[in-house]
Amino acid sequence: MFIIMFKTDQTSLKPLLSAIVFTAVMTMSVNADTIWHGYYDSEEPLSEFGTGISEDYSCAIYLPGDVGIASGKSIKGIRCTIQGTVDMTNLKVWMSTELPKSPDKADITCYDIEISGISDGVPFETILSEPYWVPDKGIYIGYSFSAEDPFPVLTTAGNTTEQNGFYINTSSTYPGWRDFTPYRYGNLAIEVLLEGEVYENAVSVSYVPEIVCLPGEKLTIPVTLTNYGIDGVTSIEYTLTEDDGEGKEFVYELPVPVTRPKEQFVMNLDFTAADTKGISYKEINVTGVNGRPNGIDYTTTGRGAVITIEESARRTTVMEEFTGTWCGWCPRGMVGIKQLSEDFGDSFIGIAVHGGNDPMVIEAYSDILGKVNGFPSCILDREITGDPFFGSTYGIGSEPSYGICNDIENQLEKLTPAAVALETEWADNNKTIINATALLKLMYPRTDTPAYSIAYVLCADGLDGSDPSWMQNNDFSLPIAQDYRTDPYLGWLTEAGARIRDIVYNDVAVEAYDIDNGMPLKTNDEEWSGDNWVKIDNRTFSIEGNTLIQDKDKLSLVAMIIDDADGRIVNAAKVAIGDSNLSKKEEITEVCVAEISEVYDLYGIRRDRPVKGINIVRYSDGSSRKIIINQ
Repeated sequence: MFIIMFKTDQTSLKPLLSAIVFTAVMTMSVNADTIWHGYYDSEEPLSEFGTGISEDYSCAIYLPGDVGIASGKSIKGIRCTIQGTVDMTNLKVWMSTELPKSPDKADITCYDIEISGISDGVPFETILSEPYWVPDKGIYIGYSFSAEDPFPVLTTAGNTTEQNGFYINTSSTYPGWRDFTPYRYGNLAIEVLLEGEVYENAVSVSYVPEIVCLPGEKLTIPVTLTNYGIDGVTSIEYTLTEDDGEGKEFVYELPVPVTRPKEQFVMNLDFTAADTKGISYKEINVTGVNGRPNGIDYTTTGRGAVITIEESARRTTVMEEFTGTWCGWCPRGMVGIKQLSEDFGDSFIGIAVHGGNDPMVIEAYSDILGKVNGFPSCILDREITGDPFFGSTYGIGSEPSYGICNDIENQLEKLTPAAVALETEWADNNKTIINATALLKLMYPRTDTPAYSIAYVLCADGLDGSDPSWMQNNDFSLPIAQDYRTDPYLGWLTEAGARIRDIVYNDVAVEAYDIDNGMPLKTNDEEWSGDNWVKIDNRTFSIEGNTLIQDKDKLSLVAMIIDDADGRIVNAAKVAIGDSNLSKKEEITEVCVAEISEVYDLYGIRRDRPVKGINIVRYSDGSSRKIIINQ
């Protein structure tokens, strides 16, 4: 069960700016040099959001100041939409360069809003007496109040939260700022009136992914673009440059026009992989929008890598599971990790990350826990979010028992260009110091160090405790959960009682190192030949003083290779302390490609080449692969 409930259908710091509050929509005039901007617009349907209890709320969005539509502009006013105003108190609107501990700590401005003039679901506007220039470091725009209503916050309905689109801090449920990117709570109903040069036709390149493919494979590169123009986007002109060659000009007509500023869209670039293993770079530069020159001259270029491999490293998928002893529905996450470990062996690594009022919480994971949208939940390879038992489709109309198994299978089918090996040993007789050596092998040659980082997690098995806080709450014992009695995986929980005593916790993260983004790899460029193992890290960890560790013989270390571009886990390894998988490193790679012998579509009809949709490709060595063609 998620902590947050989601329902769809003055001060010691003097304000630097004064404000006048209006309650009518579009009170502030808009001219050629002004534009309303946010992560929603006033025409979008909104959903009710809240923690389900009476408490204090602070909510905010963030506007970057160095890039994007707010760059080089000033703020003239703020528009917010909330509900539950009948019993609401202490409503404030504020701006700050940092997320404040309380609204009166905002370092730009904070002012009281008269609630009597505000209606539920009707935008209210705050005009600044003087425009405020958006600083390069960016600015947070937010509101705060005390609410009796269980769902006082309004967000865009049915949308994934955009980056910077929703931050929240509450007095009880979330006593600390949480970033809800990239979960399905929508974007906060806040807009700002920006004044400055307004672009009519402007598009930036937001993301060009790294693509891993087989020789000669026909695939697409999904390039994410963002509209910053008030005229929308119907077409773009761009140049595509491969490696250091000459750029070629193209025109792309959008199948569905983009109409809103800050709206993102994806353009798929068709390409054919090289015939031999290696790396090629594709650079796209948006030169025109709607037949006119691109209105911005920054962030218009993006660069991505196409990595062609002849053999794929054996992939190990990491599931970071977010759980707590206080969480009544979290036992299903324990069931999920246990079953996945049995079914996938060392191709799966489960890490139980405890949060909330729990005796196994560790500080190292606090930032990541701050972005977790609920308990239980999980993220696979820092790429796929979902439920640690039901899987990624849980909560959107489907609830397959043990559906997480399908997600793991899908992750393991993906090609990966890097294998990782790990060796650990005790450095002292008292077993307080751990020496760890990590090696990486690329499946292709390159002349520079790959843009990867490494992170570690120390995991423990066999943890238990006599204090009541170690008991696991179990809502599967409730009458509403008795339908699970016949479930082959969860059935035993329906008879286990409301609090499970004498429980033993495994796969628990008891310490982590560089866990948020990893530590960048530092090696000599000439070592990356594609045929050898390269030592990427030699680390010493001290566990002296770690009171969570109960049995040093039940400790394991996980090494995760993280892609710096998008934060996903490329590959990982796990070994017991004092053990190693270095002796098996030559067994880590599997030949995944031979000549294509047969291609079938989803309906079993043989084709002469892959077609749009799902294809089953069989190779001359007897192996087969599922390939999805988007165009």
